Amino acid sequence: MCAAGLPCSKHVANPEFLKSAADAGLFLESELQKLSARHGLGEVRGRGLLLALDLKLPIGAAIVAEALADGVLINSPQPDALRFMPALNVTREEISADDRLPRRDSGQGRCGAKGGVDVSSSFGA
Repeated sequence: MCAAGLPCSKHVANPEFLKSAADAGLFLESELQKLSARHGLGEVRGRGLLLALDLKLPIGAAIVAEALADGVLINSPQPDALRFMPALNVTREEISADDRLPRRDSGQGRCGAKGGVDVSSSFGA
C-alpha cells in the first residue's frame, strides 16, 4: 500500500497539479453558472471541483438515473440539487466538450425542467 501511496501523494502535492485542479474547479463553476443562467436554474455552490447546482424542481433523482444510464456519475444530495464531483485531473476540454454539458436550449428536457435541462451528459465516463 505504501509503495503506491507515496508516489500518488507526491503527484497530488505537486504545485502544477494543484494549480491545474484549482483552475479546473473555477472553469467548472463558470460552466455551471452559464448552464444555470441558460435554463433558469438556481445558484451554483461549493468550492473547487465539488460543486452543486440548484435545479429549483425536485427532479434530481431522475437526472441522476439518466446520467448513470449514460455512464456518468453525479448525485443528488437533495431532490432539487445535483452534485458534480469530477476527478481532480479533469481537463477543461472534458468539462467543456459538447457532449458533456448540455446545450439544449428549447423544449422540455428529458426530466421536464424549464428550458430543456439535461445534465445527464455532464462529465462523461
